[in-house]
Amino acid sequence: VTRQDVEVLVADLVQQRLAAPPAVTRQDVEGVEKSMSERIDTLQRAVSILDTLLRKDIDEGAQENRRLWSAIENHTHDLDVSALRLDTGCCGSGCGASLAAPMPEDPAAMSSWPCAAQGGGGC
Repeated sequence: VTRQDVEVLVADLVQQRLAAPPAVTRQDVEGVEKSMSERIDTLQRAVSILDTLLRKDIDEGAQENRRLWSAIENHTHDLDVSALRLDTGCCGSGCGASLAAPMPEDPAAMSSWPCAAQGGGGC
């Protein structure tokens, strides 16, 4: 066997390796599955932690809003209530409804508003 024969054999082996993809073994697949499973578990833990932090932040914000509204409601004695009333009444019909009247949560309840009852279509 000459040096030239060895070089030809090595070149042929290199070409075969490049042409054929490497064989994937069961251990390779199991290793990738294990790695992916660990990544998914890590991501699930991270999402759970973020969910907990977001819920806590939302709850703190809601509690702060309740405190602010409570403070506003408890200090309305400084407010001139006459400034909240319309001079001509609701929709110009003189029904006497005020701007301070809360919006109904149920749209069907709007028919019970004074202007709606008078045909004003609700304030």
